[in-house]
Amino acid sequence: IASLTVAALIAARSTGRPVGLLSSVLGRLRWRWLAECAAIFFLSMVVWFGASTLIELVAPTPATPGAREDVWPGAATFVPHLTLILLVVPLQATGEEYAVRGILLQAIGAWARPAWVSITITSVVFAAAHLPGSAVETMDHFAFGIVAAWLTIRTAGLEAAIALHVV
Repeated sequence: IASLTVAALIAARSTGRPVGLLSSVLGRLRWRWLAECAAIFFLSMVVWFGASTLIELVAPTPATPGAREDVWPGAATFVPHLTLILLVVPLQATGEEYAVRGILLQAIGAWARPAWVSITITSVVFAAAHLPGSAVETMDHFAFGIVAAWLTIRTAGLEAAIALHVV
């Protein structure tokens, strides 16, 4: 999936347009904006998880019969998995964003107006790319696709969508 970034850049080059326009209207990836978005989304997730933890402490969710309690696996198991996630997820998320929001959203957006058409089509493609899953997971991917496409159009670049996807 990470190789989709390279594939998207090669595809963009074949059109004769400047490759950087795939990333943003400035013709390049705006690294500072990417970092700012990542910080905002990361802090939002920290607040979200913190609030969820507090709610769970105050009003615990009843246990599902037969469900196993989550158990800390220990640092020996957790650290290698976390390291792998931190190395792979940014590459995977970036690849998906370049393919779906970079190539597909821009191509459909150049062909069809209004923006909701390209937002809807690319969100369906994004959700379908994550099948099989439950109906709830599919709707979650579709909703994420709508948000990421809207962010891409609104900010005139992939940085916000990449940051959100990675976080």
